[in-house]
Amino acid sequence: QRPLRWGRMGLTPSFAINWQSSALANHDFGVPNRNATTERPAYRLGDTPSVEAGLGLSIRFTANWSILVYARLEQLDSEVAESPIVSEDYLVKGFAAVSTLL
Repeated sequence: QRPLRWGRMGLTPSFAINWQSSALANHDFGVPNRNATTERPAYRLGDTPSVEAGLGLSIRFTANWSILVYARLEQLDSEVAESPIVSEDYLVKGFAAVSTLL
């Protein structure tokens, strides 16, 4: 991340490479044998990488009040996207907050 400032406004582009271990990838996206059905076959993953890009916006309204908004898009690894419980090959993430100093 690297913030760019213009007066009371800041823009923060970000880029990340994520890595999930096989254990975590299987917890999030795998289908263990005990949960498999004819419509949802068992599925096991190895370690999986993903790439994420995003943009954040911060605006300071007064010396004490500001708003923060972030949006990120994560491109999932093809091994994750092929899981029977995954319908897209990307994730959209967002965050918004109002901040004050009292």
